[in-house]
Amino acid sequence: MWLGACIGTLALKGHDKLTLVTSPSIGTFSLWIEQLIAESTGKDGKGIIPIANEPLMQPIFYGNDRLFVYLRIEGDQNQATDTAINHLISSGHPVVVLEMRNKYDIGAEFFRWEFATAVAGAILDINPFDQPDVQKAKDTTESLLQEYGVSGRLPKLETTGSLADLMTLADKGKYLAIMAYLRQTPEMDKALAELRREVVERYHIATTLGYGPRFLHSIGQLYKGGQNTGLFLQLSANHEKDLPIPGKPYTFGTVADAQALGDFQALQAAGRKVIRMNLPESKTSILKKLLKFQ
Repeated sequence: MWLGACIGTLALKGHDKLTLVTSPSIGTFSLWIEQLIAESTGKDGKGIIPIANEPLMQPIFYGNDRLFVYLRIEGDQNQATDTAINHLISSGHPVVVLEMRNKYDIGAEFFRWEFATAVAGAILDINPFDQPDVQKAKDTTESLLQEYGVSGRLPKLETTGSLADLMTLADKGKYLAIMAYLRQTPEMDKALAELRREVVERYHIATTLGYGPRFLHSIGQLYKGGQNTGLFLQLSANHEKDLPIPGKPYTFGTVADAQALGDFQALQAAGRKVIRMNLPESKTSILKKLLKFQ
């Protein structure tokens, strides 16, 4: 209850970028919290924006819209993270530290965060138990696949703008949402982490990252149903390898493209600032070249 009251009250006061920091051995737990917070609170033009796995920076690069929550396991490799968190505390940023004795405490954390999310939802005056805007992207995707069944093609994936143009809209309270319909590899993770770091350093705004179509069932609800403070960058790529779906007239790549297009159209319909960049293939060298925004 205390954690939920803290998250909800600070969100009402403008600290709506809930930045999740974890000990190294439980880094993926922040993605579960991301889904819980985003789907539960991102609706009715409101919401708490969970920031998961963003590179930790010096305090000077953060805006005043953050709340940091640090899940710390005793005995983990915490030295660098502890130092960064202490710098944030001494700089006046709001920080909550949740101590865990070991990984077996993760069950208690599931309960803690579920309870806290319900409390935060009550404070924001929203119903945390529905996800109305997830269905909109699903419906658009289904319509595109039906169109493909008739015509044998989808609308072409094309680049609709540049990152430099999008970032001219970056100002206080905004965040950049990177939606990567790309093949996830360690190299791609590193390239996108570097992009997030550069955006935070240069524009002092928060960043989110999700691989599509997976993120549609995590933070996708918030993107379309929450407050209109996001700048949305959709990255797609031509498929190097593709496989047919048994019993369907299309491939797995076609479904992925339809979901990307459906989400893009749903974001546009919701009045979001969104651009799409289509890469010839999912390679980090091409990505880095196209994302230069000096």
